[in-house]
Amino acid sequence: AVKERTIEALDRYLKEYPRGRHAVEASLERRKLAYDLAVKGDTPLTFRKFLREYPEGALAWTARERLDELSFRDAARGDDEISYRIYLQAFPDGRRRGEAHAAIERLAYLGAAQADTPEGYERFLSRHPESAYAVRVKERIEALGRVEATRFQAAE
Repeated sequence: AVKERTIEALDRYLKEYPRGRHAVEASLERRKLAYDLAVKGDTPLTFRKFLREYPEGALAWTARERLDELSFRDAARGDDEISYRIYLQAFPDGRRRGEAHAAIERLAYLGAAQADTPEGYERFLSRHPESAYAVRVKERIEALGRVEATRFQAAE
């Protein structure tokens, strides 16, 4: 079964000889082949499948790292708040969590800028008070206030 190097052959061997002389070797080889399949597929689905079967060990750690990276890549492709939040829910301590939080903040800022209203900017600041965009947002709120004051004075 090991010479055949297929999961099916190893499964047959392990089913027939669960405590056989080569059972440990067959089991280790099966794990490696399953990992190789996940790498070949290189999708979140293939790595999740591997991790369901083999949640422990060095290959599981490596698979989790790759799943983290692939999941962030998928979120970045979508480039929307929901995609990044799904990534953060699955990987709260993920390697790319900082980038995901920054992308959510950027998207929120763009939404506020597109609306270009004091209320939209105030909502942005309430959700992202320490934002890199905070100074710019506060300046825009002031500018919008001045425009409104000028309109009010002209109407009198």
